Formats: sequence, structure tokens, C-alpha cells
Amino acid sequence: AKRTWAWFESLEHAAQELGAKLDVILLSPVIIRALERRLTKRQLASTLWRRHIRRASGHDAHHHLRIATPSPRCDARARAILSSLNAPAP
Repeated sequence: AKRTWAWFESLEHAAQELGAKLDVILLSPVIIRALERRLTKRQLASTLWRRHIRRASGHDAHHHLRIATPSPRCDARARAILSSLNAPAP
């Protein structure tokens, strides 16, 4: 649960860094119940949990992340980051 939560926070942080809006993270109801038993009250009261975690059957072994349509500025920034990752080594 701790590592899963850290992963979700990382996804949220990456979206924020790019200026994108995290829309939803889809999880199996079974996974959500397991997380509810193991996460802290603070985590369960967080915006990430309340606004973005949603139930979706068939997501026992994976999750789906949806990011809202990016603004042109956000899209340009993401493309620049990806280009720098693909640049040839000096």
C-alpha cells in the first residue's frame, strides 16, 4: 500500500510539474478496499484520494491514469522534455 500510494503521488507530482491536470486513476474495487484498510486517515482525506481515485472493474493487476487534455503550453513543455531524453549523448 505504501509503495502504491507513493506511485500515485509521483504520478500526480509529474502531472503538476508539466502543468497538466490529473483527471482520474482507475482501480479495482478490491484494490481500493485494500488501500482503504492500509492508508492513513490523512492519505484518505487527501485531494488525490477524494478527487482522483475511482472504482473500475477489471483493474486488479493494473491501473489506468487519465490526464485531462493538456494546454498548448503544457504540451510544448512535455515535448521539450521528451526531446531532451532522446537527444544523442555528447
